[in-house]
Amino acid sequence: CLLSRGLGDVYKRQNIYLIKLLFFNADDSIILFVKERIIQNVSEAAKNQRIAVGVSGGVDSMVLLRALIEAKKSTDFSFFIVNIEHGIRGQSSENDSRFVADFARSHGIECRTFKVDSLRRAKEFGETEEEAARVLRYGVFQKLLIDGDCDKVFLAHHEDDQAETVLMRIIRGTGIKGLSGMQKETRGYVRPLLDVSKEEILDFQKKYDVPYVVDESNFENDKTRNLIRNEIMPLLNRAGDATGSLNRLSRIAADTEEFLSTLDLPLEISKDSVGIDVKNPPVFLLKRAIRNAFLALGVEKDVEEKHVLIILDLLQKENGASVDMPYGVVVTKEYDKIVFSKSKQKQVFTTPFATGKVAFLDKTVIIDKTAKSKDGVKTLTFDLSKIPAGAVIRTREDGDVFTKFSGGTKKLGDYFTDKKIPKRERDEIPLVAIGKDVLIVVGTEISDKVKINENTKPEYIFEITSEDN
Repeated sequence: CLLSRGLGDVYKRQNIYLIKLLFFNADDSIILFVKERIIQNVSEAAKNQRIAVGVSGGVDSMVLLRALIEAKKSTDFSFFIVNIEHGIRGQSSENDSRFVADFARSHGIECRTFKVDSLRRAKEFGETEEEAARVLRYGVFQKLLIDGDCDKVFLAHHEDDQAETVLMRIIRGTGIKGLSGMQKETRGYVRPLLDVSKEEILDFQKKYDVPYVVDESNFENDKTRNLIRNEIMPLLNRAGDATGSLNRLSRIAADTEEFLSTLDLPLEISKDSVGIDVKNPPVFLLKRAIRNAFLALGVEKDVEEKHVLIILDLLQKENGASVDMPYGVVVTKEYDKIVFSKSKQKQVFTTPFATGKVAFLDKTVIIDKTAKSKDGVKTLTFDLSKIPAGAVIRTREDGDVFTKFSGGTKKLGDYFTDKKIPKRERDEIPLVAIGKDVLIVVGTEISDKVKINENTKPEYIFEITSEDN
């Protein structure tokens, strides 16, 4: 208030704000030293937490690490370093990891180093080296969170990173959620420098003489982010404060996203799939639901407008039609729903029929006089004496036929269609069969050939069900 009335001046020197208050009828003045913003941000976010801090050895992560060291002097928390060697830059990358380990050792800080094979993953999943490295890196962080090794993971993303992320998403064709960019804290990940500029980080580095290493690949513009960072953003900043504008856009988008999330369509989430009811929802909300379905499957990036439009086009196709999406996601039209699932290789399985508990893929088939199924799991009763010798429990095969409980034989595929059983589930349903004759579709129906009647003796009345392991 005093400053706004012209009664004082503010000076900024290396992130220390000097506020000089001038008083009437006096020559006295007061100099107030405000705690440095970087340390303050880190201190507030870390209080009473056990922190795993991601440190690559670059200037950003080393400044974050030094800020934690400084904050620890006045704030109660604990932390350890996580360094991940991605297996991309050979000896240079290994040297960077060694630098981080040596720094940690000299300061008495615990350092956990992980080595991952990004090149192998990129080849195996058809990803870029950047994508593969990111997936593996966050896999390490996520395991630390799940195992309870830490309460939070600190990452060194800053304002300039945020601007680059938003611009990159705009180029790829993102929606409101994508424009929101990175969040300061989400699901255990904390970015205490997200409202700090690169200039402030470099000022901090000079003041505290923070050592760091330089990743030479950051200057190679064959990678999208490097091209944006090294060429496009400097050019845009010549026309104005593009970095600031993109950060403001991300904050506006985040507020908008928070409101729109109250209107979102519900998702039908199961163990390995996500479904959306597509009976006449507004297109805008359907597009949001599609993006949310990817998120529910753990796909948080590279879903573009073109992918959403391909999925919308799927609604006009016949039941069972499907399309392949990034990161191994398959989207299938199933009657009044579209279902998102991770692609799986078809598994063939056969084992001799036996009572008791029988392992079947990732399930257990239970055949007993008193089988106890979980709530909502259908248990079928049949005449054990009618199961012929040589019967097996297996996955479906070409040419299978099934005689329904009420009579009438048809191809197993046609039976599944009548029952509206999705194609993606059919290869994982346990069947009891002899040759091509299916006697029991576990969890759905028994054949007329093994049903109980007035001649069935009590000792041959058995129940069959299955449950996920």
